[in-house]
Amino acid sequence: MIAYNKQSLDNLELQDQLEDAFNKNFISVQELNLCKEKYPSKLYSPNPFVRIGLFILTLIITFCTFGLLALMVQLSSENGISGMLIFSGIISYIMLEIMIKANHHYKSGVDDALMWASIIFIVTSLNITGSFSALMNAVVLFALSIYFAIRFANMAISAVACISFLAVIFFTYIKLGTFAKATVPFLLMGISLLIYLVSSKKTFQENRKYYAKCWLMAEIISLVSIYTCGNYFVVRELSNSMFNLNLQEGQSIPFGWLFWVFTIVVPLVYFITGISKKNMVLIRTGLTLIAAIVFTIRYYYRLLPAEIAMALGGALLIIIAYTLIRYLKKPKHGFSDILINKKSFASKQLESLIIVQTFGQAKTNTGNATEFGGGTGGGGGAGGEF
Repeated sequence: MIAYNKQSLDNLELQDQLEDAFNKNFISVQELNLCKEKYPSKLYSPNPFVRIGLFILTLIITFCTFGLLALMVQLSSENGISGMLIFSGIISYIMLEIMIKANHHYKSGVDDALMWASIIFIVTSLNITGSFSALMNAVVLFALSIYFAIRFANMAISAVACISFLAVIFFTYIKLGTFAKATVPFLLMGISLLIYLVSSKKTFQENRKYYAKCWLMAEIISLVSIYTCGNYFVVRELSNSMFNLNLQEGQSIPFGWLFWVFTIVVPLVYFITGISKKNMVLIRTGLTLIAAIVFTIRYYYRLLPAEIAMALGGALLIIIAYTLIRYLKKPKHGFSDILINKKSFASKQLESLIIVQTFGQAKTNTGNATEFGGGTGGGGGAGGEF
């Protein structure tokens, strides 16, 4: 189902590991080049700066082409513009497939831009007339994004797929009435937890190795979603605006204390659990969401001026980071400041591959295995040739 050549993907991953080994002075440049020649990859995947440039350039060309076609056809009705947008979305997708098959683009910026252009054209076309509801938009966006995520294994698209899926659940469930509106945060937290448990499962990695980054993104989105659905600020303000609670300043939502506890405790649970399990996703997510705790508390309780609070918080983070870096110069309790690059390809396999490709196979002797050199031998008057 994936659009890219799987052998080229495997070879590209192997080349990345070889580059990392070379940068750490584990192998020589000759060994690196020899292995790359043996395991070539046709995929075009430039550095991040070129990728960004190609992404912007492709979007400009795509949208300018659409504008030129719209001027040539002189569209005036909403249905005509909608049809042109759908046509442009389909053409963008066809061009995407061609660029991958013919030119072997892989995360080059060109394929990323054509992916987004196709989705934007199609979703925009459905909203030109204004007859599409939020639920229908979420359904269409989920269908498009899940297809593109499976077909092209794109991290950003997989994030859109997760968010749009949760949006489908949200807009469907709130139609059930007042009770559904009151309990929708808990439903979304439960579904997000289920997504996390599935996406973080480490079994059958070989069968889904091409989607490893997509599953990682789903894991991150689900963790953030669990917290967002229970954050006091999000629940109160969305309930006030979408469900017409008409809360005045200082008024709390029902069970507000529960959401306050959730707001403060969950990031700390992420962080502590990440440390105990040595899970960097949980650690980084927890650290990031600690900032959300500060924002939420400050929004309702302004203890210090903003500039003083930001200065104190920044100074505290710098001190903590510097202390941890100094403390973890030598590994302690399984943690270290040294970056360890873990790849799916085992280090012993990589070492064996380098040795084989560097020294080659041993030469085989094609002659007589018992052939000796000439010589004479004699003794006691005897003589002969051996």
